[in-house]
Amino acid sequence: MNTKVILGILAAGCVCLGLFIVVNKKKSVPVELPTSVSETATSSVKAAPTPTTSHISITQGAVRATKTYSVAVDASTLTSTSTRPTITGTGDVAMVGVVIKDSSGKGLVGTSDIEVVDGHWQYTTPITLTPGIYTVVVFGAPTPVTASLTITAK
Repeated sequence: MNTKVILGILAAGCVCLGLFIVVNKKKSVPVELPTSVSETATSSVKAAPTPTTSHISITQGAVRATKTYSVAVDASTLTSTSTRPTITGTGDVAMVGVVIKDSSGKGLVGTSDIEVVDGHWQYTTPITLTPGIYTVVVFGAPTPVTASLTITAK
């Protein structure tokens, strides 16, 4: 083949490719973003169940969407005669974390990967705790839940 034929074929291919791109170009659709975003959080620190909620609202015109996240500790599991207590609770999040602190506020044991299954979670301490009063902090909602754990002697 001579050079003119090869250049002609390449030029024709470029023209076809350009036309294909122009014809198949997708049109963009304008998207309006929300006109206002507000976030409020409330929490209470009491004996469990102590729900903590966070409301995130997105408002545009007359449309309003709100999602509430909550985590709670079952009050019945906060008093135990076992030195390796199991603490349970509820939540509408995928995972929670638990930290158990001593009376001075020092974290003794905890984990951040407790799965919430069908709205319920549980955590058994992997270490032995002596009888006394401990603070349990549960993370998962935007504001942590704090409760008091009492371990009594058998």
